[in-house]
Amino acid sequence: YQEVAWKALQNESAPSIKYLARRGATTFWEVWPMEADEKETYSRSQSHPFQAGFGSWFFSGLAGLAPDLENPGFRTIKMEPQMMDGLDWVRCSFNSSMGEIKSSWHRSNATFTW
Repeated sequence: YQEVAWKALQNESAPSIKYLARRGATTFWEVWPMEADEKETYSRSQSHPFQAGFGSWFFSGLAGLAPDLENPGFRTIKMEPQMMDGLDWVRCSFNSSMGEIKSSWHRSNATFTW
């Protein structure tokens, strides 16, 4: 569902993740803030974490950094970056128990560099 996730991150109008983030959200609000009822929205619970799901997708999906489940502890890793339309580059690093792991890719025209 990477195309759906990307669309949710890029859409600037409500309801969308970007709409919430531009209003200072650090959690997923219980009620989507629509222009007409924003005052009501701010009076309700705003404590539903959502960034972890996208963060996980950034690391394991787009950057392709994933632990090898048969060899835990990051002694070995699986690297399989996912590319998608509308995204031309990714740069990611992770401080694992075995040291820093990095993945960076970009594409230009018909060239992909990882």
